[in-house]
Amino acid sequence: GINAEYMGRIFKMGGGSGFPFVKVTIFVLTFFAAFGTYQFLRRIILRQPIDQASLSNLDEVTTDHFDLNWTIDFEGKKIMGRITLSLRSLSYSLSKVNLDMQALNIHSVTDENGANLNFNINDVNHMADVLGLQLEILLPKVYTRGQTFKINIYYETTDKGNAFSWLTPEQTAGKKYPYLFTQCEPIYCRSLAPLQDSPSVKSTYTANVIVPVPMMAYLSGNLTKFTPGKDFNYLTFESTIPIPSYLLAIVAGNVVQKQTGPRTYVLTEPEMLDSVFYEFAYMENFLIAVENYILPYLWGVYKIVILPPSFPFGGMENPLLTFASPTLIVGDRSQTTVVTHEMAHSWTGNTITCRNWESFWINEGLTVFIERKGDLSLKGQEFYRLDSYVGYQGLQDAIKDYGADSNFTSLTPILKGRNPDDAFSTVPYEKGFQFISFLESLVGADQMQGFLRYFITKYQYKSVVTSDFQEEFIEYMKKKLGHSAESKLKQIDWNLWLLAPGLPVKTIDFSTYLIDDAKALADKFINGGGSIPPDADKWQKFESNQKVLFLNRVLDRVESFYVNVVQAIYEAYSADLSGKNAEIFTPWICLCITRGYTDRFQEMESFLSSVGRIKYLHPIYRTLALTGNRNLAIQIFNKNLNFYHPIAAAFIRKDLGLTLSIEDEEILTKISRTSRSVSYTHLRAHETPEHLVCRLLLEKKKEET
Repeated sequence: GINAEYMGRIFKMGGGSGFPFVKVTIFVLTFFAAFGTYQFLRRIILRQPIDQASLSNLDEVTTDHFDLNWTIDFEGKKIMGRITLSLRSLSYSLSKVNLDMQALNIHSVTDENGANLNFNINDVNHMADVLGLQLEILLPKVYTRGQTFKINIYYETTDKGNAFSWLTPEQTAGKKYPYLFTQCEPIYCRSLAPLQDSPSVKSTYTANVIVPVPMMAYLSGNLTKFTPGKDFNYLTFESTIPIPSYLLAIVAGNVVQKQTGPRTYVLTEPEMLDSVFYEFAYMENFLIAVENYILPYLWGVYKIVILPPSFPFGGMENPLLTFASPTLIVGDRSQTTVVTHEMAHSWTGNTITCRNWESFWINEGLTVFIERKGDLSLKGQEFYRLDSYVGYQGLQDAIKDYGADSNFTSLTPILKGRNPDDAFSTVPYEKGFQFISFLESLVGADQMQGFLRYFITKYQYKSVVTSDFQEEFIEYMKKKLGHSAESKLKQIDWNLWLLAPGLPVKTIDFSTYLIDDAKALADKFINGGGSIPPDADKWQKFESNQKVLFLNRVLDRVESFYVNVVQAIYEAYSADLSGKNAEIFTPWICLCITRGYTDRFQEMESFLSSVGRIKYLHPIYRTLALTGNRNLAIQIFNKNLNFYHPIAAAFIRKDLGLTLSIEDEEILTKISRTSRSVSYTHLRAHETPEHLVCRLLLEKKKEET
């Protein structure tokens, strides 16, 4: 089962004909394969680079610290300034530094004394569209291992940078000021600054930022100094905990903050502050719940930014600056528990980090596991099982979309020559969660908890790969389980779990009566032919996920009833179907569209005029287009064009079959890799590329064709 590409690389390593080397290699491969160490061979013998998504010479030099000096130009949609890199040689003869960059204008490079350094900008292997460019800096002398030095790079960003979203005033809640936010994961920090853009490199940093009055800026670090001025505000930030480049983030605009607990804060526009504060008033409880399962929180304070209504994504776990969608603000705090996922990242992802994107499941699978343990203590066993069940449904959808044999359905996909975003989906989250749950089922909950605490403590502030996890788990369990360890460890097929594509080797049964109750109530409405069941008030005790399951069940049987069933559902549950909760409203309004319940179209239009998240816009517009309501959809879209983020607008134009501009094509090409924007986000709500109704309608059209 050795990949032909790998065998070819092994042959080339031998030199000459390579025949003796190949014979030895085949023997070694055969020997080690018998002991299940293919992952080890792939990492060591095949000499893979530290991070195939970086063009930096990561094995020769590393960044210990960097200093940023930025001036934000909203009118020009760019950041101007300097980055000073504090570097340390890992080589005994370092003569150059290679950095990652994308869509940057480099003005000059100097050493720490101000002397100009020669540099080249290279398109390595013609991969600029995928990985960006390489900034090659020629050093004035050769540095040996352990020597440190500094480099200054003067540059400015451009509006082509993948990390940036510049919002117009119309796209904000206040409608008065522009707004900026960035998204650097996985490899887009190279458009924010030239640096070693790899999770294998973790650095501390400082930043001096200048923004025009009355704007404020916040970075993923502690604000240590604020100096207001007549025309500009001057801010200084510092991160004393080393972070990978993808966690560098900035938000700038008319942003205010308010403390909700001893360590927790919310940030948002002034117009949204009261509602955001109410929604997250008990956020400290979430943090305590995660701490109780894993380890004390190391980052001091926890801050979450609720971005403007046009924010097209779900969120991002930037330390001290979690980004989140305004669709979490529903007025009943029913969506706030998803923040436990971002909090859990403070340990897995932010404190320990995957060293390369092939090991991304360590970030996300462990985080989902810890998140659900926190939810278990807050909401109980049945909620834990319900959330895990819904997550597994999302995993099945993702594997169906990719294809069961796709490399991207492996926990450790091969990403050579690919943007890591190609593999971003539910898979590392939910397949990773299933794997950790399987390990827990073998060794017990207490031993699993103990191991995670040990693993995070040992690798604190470091980057790890899958083999580190495997080796540490085996050694830890041998020590803790004694004689019973061997029989338990023999049940783990590491190769199948970590390398094989498709569904998990084994799945944990997370069935719960909460699922059965939701489906049974939906069936009663359908079978009742328009009457309201006697026990319809069960809905009031349903969790949000149960209500979504109820609606998906109705959608699943949409061909078996008439509009009177939809009318009965609205009569029974109108208060919850008004549009405040986007998770519930989206499948509900798709049901209304499909069954022609036009009485609710005014609510639909209000929703589409106030929500910018692609997860919700995409299925609604697409359902309209597939059910003979394309003209209405175009009318609503044109009315809200100035409100929608350009990424969302490009998706909608495609959904509606409208002519795409060159800019739209560029956006869709880029975002086709960024699956988090449509299919799955860090603030997980079990997104799939299309809601159930869209799949049903598409399958029906295929059958008709």
